[in-house]
Amino acid sequence: MIAPKQESQDLVMNWLAEQGLRKYAKLSPRADTIVVESTVSKIESLLRTEYSVFGEMKSMKPAHSSH
Repeated sequence: MIAPKQESQDLVMNWLAEQGLRKYAKLSPRADTIVVESTVSKIESLLRTEYSVFGEMKSMKPAHSSH
């Protein structure tokens, strides 16, 4: 993948800083992804969504969804 322009990275990092999540964000080694490690509730609030966990009936493997 091609890394985004520095201007775009800065814009996202500044937005994360405004949300109080900058210290939990880092660029991937290729600088093509910003990884944010946080709680589900903080990410739900950030993205204005709600995540759910459900299982497939036969295997009961967990799957994740947002809505």
